[in-house]
Amino acid sequence: MGLPNISTSPLDYVVLDVETNGLKSKECDLLSISMLKPDDGREYDRFLPLDLNRDVYTTDINGITKRDLKGKKHLTQDEVDDLFKAFELDSRLILHYGELDRRFIRDYFERHGLDGFGRLRFFNFKQLICSTGYSDGSLTKDNLCDFFGIEGVEDVHSGIRDCH
Repeated sequence: MGLPNISTSPLDYVVLDVETNGLKSKECDLLSISMLKPDDGREYDRFLPLDLNRDVYTTDINGITKRDLKGKKHLTQDEVDDLFKAFELDSRLILHYGELDRRFIRDYFERHGLDGFGRLRFFNFKQLICSTGYSDGSLTKDNLCDFFGIEGVEDVHSGIRDCH
């Protein structure tokens, strides 16, 4: 089975990245959601409060601290509906890097009673790279950027920077 034929037009997709408090979407918090709409440059970058964990355990990876999350609120259905409209999520493919992003969004929506996840169409573009032989088993975003000569990659990630 071959890979799907996807449009590379910036009118047809948004880029999504999440930062998490671990790798298990049912046990670890979704700390931030970031999106980029490449045709008009619209960005969304949102911290979310802790609700599954007592502390942030991934600060050394993503730079997010407990102080960054203090006073933040969970997404409401109205905010989700506004995102669908602003980012045209009913008609655009959501590009993400690895299945972690999709799983964390799915479980966050379920945990907080948000509607709309079933309407989202995700495409894990990491599978395109892995299938072409660019991977030596350590296909991180940092290694990928290094391979393609993309500068500005740092050890600490932010979701919106990763979307770019």
